[in-house]
Amino acid sequence: MQDNVRRKLGLGGVFSMLALSVRPLLHLLFMCPINAVRAWLFARRNRASDEAPPQFILASILQWYDVWQRPQHFASRLSAKFDVCFLSPVPVHHIVGESQLWRGRRIKQVTDSLTVFAPLCLPGENKVGLIRAMNRLLWVSYLREAAIKLRMAKPVLWLNFPFNDRLVRAMPYRAVIYDVMDEFVEFSIAPKDANKKEAKVLKAAAFVSTGTYSLYERMRSLHKNVEYIPCGVDFELFNAVARHTPDRPRDFPRSRGPVLGYFGSLNERIDAELIESVARRRPGWTFVLLGPFQRSYSGRRDLRNVHYLGLKPYRSLPAYLAFFDICMMPYRVTEATKKISPVKLLEYFAAGKPVITTRIPDVLRFYESLVWVADDADEFITKVEAILRMRGSGQFNPQTYIDVARQRSWEQMSEQMLRGILKVL
Repeated sequence: MQDNVRRKLGLGGVFSMLALSVRPLLHLLFMCPINAVRAWLFARRNRASDEAPPQFILASILQWYDVWQRPQHFASRLSAKFDVCFLSPVPVHHIVGESQLWRGRRIKQVTDSLTVFAPLCLPGENKVGLIRAMNRLLWVSYLREAAIKLRMAKPVLWLNFPFNDRLVRAMPYRAVIYDVMDEFVEFSIAPKDANKKEAKVLKAAAFVSTGTYSLYERMRSLHKNVEYIPCGVDFELFNAVARHTPDRPRDFPRSRGPVLGYFGSLNERIDAELIESVARRRPGWTFVLLGPFQRSYSGRRDLRNVHYLGLKPYRSLPAYLAFFDICMMPYRVTEATKKISPVKLLEYFAAGKPVITTRIPDVLRFYESLVWVADDADEFITKVEAILRMRGSGQFNPQTYIDVARQRSWEQMSEQMLRGILKVL
């Protein structure tokens, strides 16, 4: 088993987690009521003009320091024009056992106009309803604290998670924006009243955007102002490896056969059994998976040709991608994954790499002619062998994929998002 795979916390980790949990508990007891009063006084003393440039608080379920996805990309580009606070409370157990890149940075000034606010929240909310309720109160208090610290009297609230419906009532807003990036109501962690919570967010939202067309089809019957804004790609970053091969990362495994790679979160949505079945039947193939483990991931970690390299900084991903022969999107096909559109697809394309995927509707809707689709291990092996033959004979044309990715930059998607937001301000 590789050393860089997330280990169990152990007794020391449990004690560390309990000690760190004291901080959000104390905040809950003392600072929540104090911040409520401070926010009320702040709102009375600071009347923001609707003519002033908007300020944004992006309350994200995804943390700034973990796998970069839609929220981080939009926030970083929006901050080129406006003040942005990226609010992403971090569960205590992520610090102790999982999020290696988090360094206790509660507030980080990324640029003059982009602030990351990452205070602690309590572990275990997906299993204990009381902890979930306590964390929702913490989110409200942290949002008020961020607004006061950054002098945001009437910010635009940008949500990407439907179960934080308390936030829409936390303070006066210029507008509420709901970016639907996943079918969270279908997740195993969804509370029993998930649809009611999402309905409250939708009622408060002036503008709703969706990251996939499948989500757009659902949302347009629930809200009058919905726009499909697909995910983009940091084209220059990922395309660089198609033009120049970087140095091989030191922890990248040596292989005589083809390398099949994946980067992203490792959770219940990844079909670990599919990967393991193929790996056993093709021991000469090397599988390299990058990304943080979640406890829901069912994969075994004792196969010699399957390597888990852990979470990597976003800007280092192309150096690993350069040494993938084939890129994978091995998702289970469930009600939740039927509405995803993985950001990594265009990143793979920008590097000029062939992609094998399971049957994801949004991927097939827009890119069916560009990907290889496998429904089971037999078909996966057959398709990989076909790709290898194409590459070996010179029939595979990387430029086709590069040209597709070039048309979908994050800058273009951010401009589309901003136009939709400004219409409701």
